[in-house]
Amino acid sequence: KRASNELHRMFMHATDYVLHNEAVLEKFNIPKVLWPRLQQSWDNRRNRMITGRFDFSLTPQGIKLYEYNCDSAACYMECGKIQGKWAEHYHCNEGADPGETLQEQLTDAWKHSGVDGMLHIMIDHDEEELFHGLYMQEAIRNAGIRSKLIHGTDGLHWDDNGNVLDADGDKISWVWKTW
Repeated sequence: KRASNELHRMFMHATDYVLHNEAVLEKFNIPKVLWPRLQQSWDNRRNRMITGRFDFSLTPQGIKLYEYNCDSAACYMECGKIQGKWAEHYHCNEGADPGETLQEQLTDAWKHSGVDGMLHIMIDHDEEELFHGLYMQEAIRNAGIRSKLIHGTDGLHWDDNGNVLDADGDKISWVWKTW
């Protein structure tokens, strides 16, 4: 846990450095017109994270970190609902189900997230993305937060004040995404 928290802090510091250093940010080929919105989003997040996943590989030289998927959806439904069922089906009775309490932990994280309005769950037009989105929506709903699934970016538009609205005209202030 300590090592994971330290890696998380390192990635957060690196991201902050890049977003506030134009010479470095330029190297990421992000259009300059988006920089203010990215910086505002970063500054507004106040280190709010629900989940993250490190991707590692074990090599002859040791452990290598490939990427950090912050607030990524992949694997949560598999861990929280499916792995235990696989173990039961294949009569695996050694160890514990690592996802047994995941839904409760996600619900608790959402309860303490500070989300105070509609949360938009943005998913791609993909069946697997839908499963992940619905799994997270269950935790969000259990936390007492209103949410709405949005498929892709179709129907999103700007209002006269520069806010992004969904197809129903609801302002998008809080987002959890699978992509």
